[in-house]
Amino acid sequence: DARGNDGGSGARKTEAANTGRGERGSERNGSAMKRNAQKTTAKEASNERPALPKGTGGKKLPLVMEVSSDGGLVVPEEVHEQKGAAVEEEARRGDQSGRAKEMASVHKASAKVEEKKVLPVFSCPKTFFAFEKQWLELKKDVRLLACYLKVIPPSSVPSLFKSSMNYEILDSVIDALAAHIVAEDPVFAFQFLAAIRNVKRFSMLKLFLSASDKERLNSILDACRDVDTGELNDVRSAYGLC
Repeated sequence: DARGNDGGSGARKTEAANTGRGERGSERNGSAMKRNAQKTTAKEASNERPALPKGTGGKKLPLVMEVSSDGGLVVPEEVHEQKGAAVEEEARRGDQSGRAKEMASVHKASAKVEEKKVLPVFSCPKTFFAFEKQWLELKKDVRLLACYLKVIPPSSVPSLFKSSMNYEILDSVIDALAAHIVAEDPVFAFQFLAAIRNVKRFSMLKLFLSASDKERLNSILDACRDVDTGELNDVRSAYGLC
């Protein structure tokens, strides 16, 4: 009987041991299946990586994908950071472009102010020597020469130049009258040309007038609409324009 009891007890122990081993084997198999499922999910997630944000220069980002509880993809924090940096860079470039346009506008405005700068004040020359000295400094700047001529009363032209006017001076006077004076003061331009007729040696000077000179003289006289027609014709005739 004792042996029978021992035999039964041994059988029960063996059965319990086998049952334990089976349960542990099932647990191991379940863990292995769970790990394989997680690997498969991570692999699928890595194959569905989202497009790189603009501003990364086409460089691959170190991306470690995570799977949320509902099966969606969780974008890593570093992607958000690089995307934010790209947006900031675009904003900075836009700001620089805006500043460049603003500076260009400022320079343009400064140039206009420079153009409107107050011109120097000249005094009327009392002798031809004084006129010639100033003329030599201004003859290359037609605008300044025009300002200088404006301080000379047309009535003083014959006594100022006497017999000293030459073709180069006459040519520069015609140029200044046509370019800057006639548009602002056509009467003054007409009176200055009319006064030059009374300068000594004028009859010889007019022989040097070129076709271009005569064209400019005609444009000046055409702009003098408020001047008497008879007087205009007299000046045209004196310069050989008729």
